[in-house]
Amino acid sequence: VGGQACREKREELRALDVHRARGAFVRSRIRLLREMDRGSRFFYALEKRRGAKRHVTCLLAEDGTPLTDPAEMCERARTFYARLFSPDPTDPTACRVLWDGLPTVSAGDRDRLELPLSLAEFSEALRRMPTNKSPGMDGLTVEFYRVFWDVLGPDLVTVWAEALLSGVLPLSCRRAVLALLPKKGDLRDLRNWRPVSLLSTDYKIVAKAISLRLGSVLEDVIHPDQTYTVPGRSIFDNLYLVRDLLELGCRDGLSFALLSLDQEKAFDRVDHGYLLGTLQALGFGPQFVGFLRVLYASAECLVRLNWTLTEPVSFGRGVRQGCPLSGQLYALAIEPFLCLLRRRLTGLVLREPELRLVLSAYADDVLLVVQDPGDLVRVEACQTVYSAASSARVNWVKSSGLVVGAGWQASSLPPALQAIRWSAGPLLYLGV
Repeated sequence: VGGQACREKREELRALDVHRARGAFVRSRIRLLREMDRGSRFFYALEKRRGAKRHVTCLLAEDGTPLTDPAEMCERARTFYARLFSPDPTDPTACRVLWDGLPTVSAGDRDRLELPLSLAEFSEALRRMPTNKSPGMDGLTVEFYRVFWDVLGPDLVTVWAEALLSGVLPLSCRRAVLALLPKKGDLRDLRNWRPVSLLSTDYKIVAKAISLRLGSVLEDVIHPDQTYTVPGRSIFDNLYLVRDLLELGCRDGLSFALLSLDQEKAFDRVDHGYLLGTLQALGFGPQFVGFLRVLYASAECLVRLNWTLTEPVSFGRGVRQGCPLSGQLYALAIEPFLCLLRRRLTGLVLREPELRLVLSAYADDVLLVVQDPGDLVRVEACQTVYSAASSARVNWVKSSGLVVGAGWQASSLPPALQAIRWSAGPLLYLGV
């Protein structure tokens, strides 16, 4: 009897160990099947290494004082993001300058986008969503929704219809956990962390359905030199263009400069009023714009710091990184600024082939082609208009320029642009 009980306990311990190993396997985000045969200790260690990268031991207060107390760090994180997501006043005159002369969607596409979202569209959105992703606060994953979709699908259509009538989503959809991912630089500075919203799956299904509609018209309203999130375009288009420009400059002895603008907290600073106004200026109808207004109405987030959640923070501006729509919305938000640059800058004019190149953009990574040094003054003027309209901000200190050819020199730069790092050496663009 004692031996049998011992064997049963050993079996229970083995099952518990397998269960814990599977959890560590998921959290370690391993994708390669060949690593499935690794022992449990491997996944525990990998999970620990991943967690150590995101563990915050010290944060700098606003005055630069180091904070190590967990409660003080949580409060610092809460106040930092509360301020970041609080909207600033915008200038209606600057908005009108940016919205003047924008391309618009066709009448047929506008009418199609105005139709109510259907169960079939939600089903297609769920089918296209990636699996094995972190869920929102309710803990319900994409896999769960796929298993029970026959039951949950019609209810989601009803909830969405009620949200459109009331103008606000249920709290579980509006509230997200803000996970912080480390970037380069001093990680005691919260500006060097990327905030990603962990949203509920039902919210993401709705957002994905809207995203699929929006993707079908992006190429009609976004210029070809912006490649981010537009179907049929690729980041390699930007890289090939820069490569060809440098080769052309060396071959033909051209003199020009490439200026890379660093947008500070680009996704997090987009003003919601400006974004919705931009959609209207691009020809989107009131029903479709209303979809997006409901998605962002009374949105909240709780900052997660070392597995501790702060008090809710109002999400008053910015597009949520982690939302299926975030990339498309940002590409639309920055397009009026890029249109203004295309109108006002001379760029690089080529005779063979006859071509005028002004910029190359991938999301907020904007690279300007400058042949006339006077364009630099116009760049600052355009950025001033864009900042006044949308709350965007350029970090001129982190912006950099590459001089191509011996004949180009920057002269009489505005004070802000004097902080730009100019060199004749390599320029880091899109990680290359």
